[in-house]
Amino acid sequence: MKTTSLLVLTLALLILLAQTRPAPAEMDGLYGLTPTIGPELPNLGFVTLRGTFPDPQCPALSNSVGLAYPIGIGARELERALGAEARASFSELAGNENGFCPEPGEEFPSSRTSETRVSFTARAPGRNHLSILTTTYAFGIGAAHGGSFSEAVTYDLRTGERLELWDLFADPAEAVPRLWDYVAKGWCVVSPQGTLPSFYELPDSKCFSGNHPLPKALGAARAPFSALGKVILTPEGMTVSLDPYEGWSFADGPSSLDIPRNVLLRLGADRELWD
Repeated sequence: MKTTSLLVLTLALLILLAQTRPAPAEMDGLYGLTPTIGPELPNLGFVTLRGTFPDPQCPALSNSVGLAYPIGIGARELERALGAEARASFSELAGNENGFCPEPGEEFPSSRTSETRVSFTARAPGRNHLSILTTTYAFGIGAAHGGSFSEAVTYDLRTGERLELWDLFADPAEAVPRLWDYVAKGWCVVSPQGTLPSFYELPDSKCFSGNHPLPKALGAARAPFSALGKVILTPEGMTVSLDPYEGWSFADGPSSLDIPRNVLLRLGADRELWD
């Protein structure tokens, strides 16, 4: 009886610890991908999942996985869905097959463990909306260096629905091309070095082509957020990010461009987003 009670108490304590936000020093084990949570979200926390697992096809190799996902977002069904998605992703990454298994006597790579780290940035423009930028860093066995990629999504917390670029404006057909022009010109002067690399120096507003031009097939009125890059809404306006290789070299790292709220409002953005 005492053993059962102790087990229940231990499990309860572990659940409590898992659902509290660790001190920053405790997150060093996530290899630098500590979640970034805006000051406007004092009640938002996160759960971390981590472990090292044998490669299903080659037990001599392994996968080291660390993943953080948000809790306390204030929308129960959405939070449940995000948690389920995160746990499914963790399981998939844990069971990843590296694609090879050296024969006996064959030389192994310098590292026998692949690494994947998944974390997020959370911001809220107002009380009814939440933006999450999820960043994944992966280092494969035998690779020269790791790589990172990200995905951004904005939710309406009242409905749990995802917003797209056209949802921001009363007249997206008019606003989105003007916003795209603003972003394209912004990338002309924003880079990790503060100036555009020479291989992107093209005339006038064409100085940045990027890998995410406004998709003409969709039309401006139905352009998704990804037409601009990785977009999150903030109390100050909007931040557009590009991953390494999307705008500049891997060594330059990711880049971001901030668009003030007053610019978005002049383009006809819904003020309710920032209430």
